[in-house]
Amino acid sequence: MNKIHSLFLIVAFTALASCIRDPSKDDIYTNNTVPYEPSSNVTLTDSFGSNVILRKEATASIIVNIKMKAGVTLKTLKIERRIDLDIPEVISLNNRVDTVTNFKTSYTLTDNISTPLTEGSIITYMITVTDSKLLVVSASIFYIVKRGNAVLFSNDIELAGQQNTTLDKNFIGLVNNFQTYSHGGTGNAGINSYYIDFVYYFDPINLNVFTSPNNVKLENSYWASEISTWSRQNDTRFKITSINATQFDSIKNITKSDDTFYNIDFLNGSMDKISNFLINDVYAFKNVYGKVGLLKFTQVATDETGSMKVQIICQK
Repeated sequence: MNKIHSLFLIVAFTALASCIRDPSKDDIYTNNTVPYEPSSNVTLTDSFGSNVILRKEATASIIVNIKMKAGVTLKTLKIERRIDLDIPEVISLNNRVDTVTNFKTSYTLTDNISTPLTEGSIITYMITVTDSKLLVVSASIFYIVKRGNAVLFSNDIELAGQQNTTLDKNFIGLVNNFQTYSHGGTGNAGINSYYIDFVYYFDPINLNVFTSPNNVKLENSYWASEISTWSRQNDTRFKITSINATQFDSIKNITKSDDTFYNIDFLNGSMDKISNFLINDVYAFKNVYGKVGLLKFTQVATDETGSMKVQIICQK
């Protein structure tokens, strides 16, 4: 997953796995002067000490440390991630056999979280260790998703009408420094549909239209035939806001998010497209990943051969 909004979680796992003594295997424990006692402790430590995720999209770097009892080897190590009440997803599974001696007891697991995250979500990591005697030990740690206060902002981003022959950028996403994408068989929109949050086209009735990819597919409107082939059609919501162009510029200049737009209720009264917008119109939006921001239009087209320009502010 290629994202500019990345979280780096540092989680240290210490797994102390062991076994129950098997009298028939006393040769394994010839150095023990007392009966072998199993340990079933697994300790998970949050290096931040806060159990808080400060980003909407995350790449988690998990440091795993394993300690085994003498004479016992690791059979399996499984790490799962669960978001809220979803079914746990296995993000790492190492199957080993008793004869393996070069298993890394300390390594870093990189977990690219592509599932949409929203504020208040709980991400739980679970580790399960099985030793060579099939004794299983496990533990877990959780994180609460919180928003950061800084914002990302763009300069003018130009998107073309569907009959523009000099510019083929028609779609845009918040990732990769507000990347724009092009249409058609040689375009790059289809293979990047997961990252596209906005679609632009010019309509004779609605004039300039800025819309959610999902709306275009449902309306059977411009770009519908192309977007219907995408593996994903994101659902972006828009809402009218009292923030004007001057206030937009002020938020952009201080590079901090403003609760007057962050706390907008997108569940009620929001829409999946903006039509007939004018220069300096400002709208709030929330994309499918829960990222909130503002749009300010700085240029509009007069027909489908022209282009429009927009500036974007969004949470990091």
